[in-house]
Amino acid sequence: MNTNKPAVIATVFVAIVAVVIAIMAIMKFAGDKQVEIEKNEEKNQIFIASDEVLAEMEDAATLLIKNNYTIVKLFYTIGFEHEDEPYGNLPEDGYYNAIGSSYASADEIYNIVRETFIESEAKKICEDPHGYGPLYMDKSNGRLGINAKFEPDYKYSVDWSSPSYVAVPVSNTECKLKITLKVNDMDVPSDLTMMKLNGKWLLDELLV
Repeated sequence: MNTNKPAVIATVFVAIVAVVIAIMAIMKFAGDKQVEIEKNEEKNQIFIASDEVLAEMEDAATLLIKNNYTIVKLFYTIGFEHEDEPYGNLPEDGYYNAIGSSYASADEIYNIVRETFIESEAKKICEDPHGYGPLYMDKSNGRLGINAKFEPDYKYSVDWSSPSYVAVPVSNTECKLKITLKVNDMDVPSDLTMMKLNGKWLLDELLV
């Protein structure tokens, strides 16, 4: 009978535990090194724009943010006043004669949209911003027409009088914009993406 068997078993168990601990330590070290490598790679991938590109982005952002607000007013909050039809009837073509417009045609308005947003967003705004078709059209009488279904949003409370933004370049053709506007005297941040397509900087979506 082997009286040393328990001792041998204990020795083997201790050895196995030691091996497992060693393996776990190696795995943790390898994992920590991988995390460190990934962090360094991410840090090295941060894009640094040249002064020329950064100035171009900032100029584009200033203009596009201004255009964004113009489009908000034209399509969502104010629009234009209109002439009423005789006896309070709705216009036969569905569009009132707009009053007070400084735009010569509907296409002049839509060109602002096309010069501000990527194609998919511009198409949505121009063709069906509210679910009842285009907001503006050129009437047969030569007047600018505004859709009879449009209702101004008198409760709109976003203050665009002094927007602030930070441009974060991603590449020479992409830039993240962190915009801060005031809503009821409180700063509200929003994020947009600005992209350079066919030589023009455009926003990816409308900020309302």
